[in-house]
Amino acid sequence: MKEDKKNQTGYDKSPWSLFSSVKLAVALLILIALASIAGTLLPQQEKAVAFISELSPTAQKIWSFLGLSNMYHSWWFRILLAALAFNLTSCTLDRLPSTMRIFRARLKPDMENPFEGLPEDRTIYTDSSTARSVQAVSDILSRRYRRTAHKEAGGIHFFAAEKGRFSLFGVHMVHASILFILAGALVGSFIGFQAYVNIPEGSAVDTIYLRSTRAPLPLGFTVRCDTFHVEFYETGAPKEYRSELIFLSEGSEPEARTLRVNHPAVFNGVTFYQSSYGTMPGGLVRLRVTRLDQPGPGVVLEAVPGDDVALPGDEGHFRIVDMHSRFMNEGAAVLVSVRRREGPETQFWVFENPGAVRARLPGPMAMSRKFDPSAAAPFAFEFVNMTRRYYTGLQANKDPGVPLVWAGCTLMIAGFMVTFFYSHRRMRVRLAPGRHRSSISVAGWSNRNPVGLEQEIDVVLAEIAARVPGGGNKTSAKSSRRHREVPE
Repeated sequence: MKEDKKNQTGYDKSPWSLFSSVKLAVALLILIALASIAGTLLPQQEKAVAFISELSPTAQKIWSFLGLSNMYHSWWFRILLAALAFNLTSCTLDRLPSTMRIFRARLKPDMENPFEGLPEDRTIYTDSSTARSVQAVSDILSRRYRRTAHKEAGGIHFFAAEKGRFSLFGVHMVHASILFILAGALVGSFIGFQAYVNIPEGSAVDTIYLRSTRAPLPLGFTVRCDTFHVEFYETGAPKEYRSELIFLSEGSEPEARTLRVNHPAVFNGVTFYQSSYGTMPGGLVRLRVTRLDQPGPGVVLEAVPGDDVALPGDEGHFRIVDMHSRFMNEGAAVLVSVRRREGPETQFWVFENPGAVRARLPGPMAMSRKFDPSAAAPFAFEFVNMTRRYYTGLQANKDPGVPLVWAGCTLMIAGFMVTFFYSHRRMRVRLAPGRHRSSISVAGWSNRNPVGLEQEIDVVLAEIAARVPGGGNKTSAKSSRRHREVPE
């Protein structure tokens, strides 16, 4: 049945052979490598927003369809990973039965084939008795090898020894390690997330925002930033900054963590990194209020956003309804709402640097009463200062596939060590009694490292020659030709 699926050249063209082919594995690895290079070169996530805005509408649709802004989580990259995993599984299942047959194979000592055409330097001759020679060979092989077998056939004694059978599974261990790594990548891609959040000093949050879509994601617990510390060099550049965080989860005690750059904190499977920091408007604004119809410096009033503050002369009140620490990069700005005892409510902006802001506004907008600090005549407002506070910018990542990746890396190292530092070897010894003396021949086979095999044969021959009287080669000149046994 299987022969029907082969073409005239003898190659198997069944679907299983295509899925388990090495060529497919190489092609998939090349595609994944190219995709990884593209993911490194192309802007990803929030960095891609400005880049996408410069593309044509058609290019934006293609970009969105392929998910190039978050390439490692795109549908086609996941398909590549799944295809490689399926290919490795197919290769392993296709080759594992033959490996198991070799692993379980019974040692057959009574074989003449390994000794056909054996070089003369692989045979020694001894005057010792057959029983003593048999005992010596048995002791040496039992000491050096895990599995040994002995059989007498037609008066000739055959010995077989084997070690390193487990090295047959080195390649399969590497395959399995790659499957673990791919499984970890897929699990992290589907279940994990990368997010961010800014927490003002003294505030708490229970929601973060995904980097890919900026959609809110509930944490299931609360993170509070009690204090934020920052140190500067003399040049003004930040030297170190850190956040003192408190993690609050229902049913457990609060946990305090110190978060610094390159020193993350993990809570409930979510890893938090110190990413950035900045300043934001604080809780107190000072404004100078003067009357246009009365000379004098006016009075400085303090206002907390959202609270009503009485106007001079108790002619009404005002309150801060909005505030920005850097309005158009020209200093702070507050939106003031004034309600006098008579007349409608008036809202206008008061700027820290009004001249610089108006210079950047279009002419008609600059003349608008919305940007006139004396819009609530006869009162005029002037910005004095405001308190500012730091916020800490945190990166929050969750990747449940990391343990699988680490397990795969460990298994890969073990697989490479087994593959490159160990080999499967079989040693054959034939003891043929003669009329005056006996001959002892040694042959071997190894799946790798032929030089090491030749050295091991020399050692075994030397040990046998040392154990039996009169043991030695028939000729002192060693043949350059080395024999290798064909595996059973």
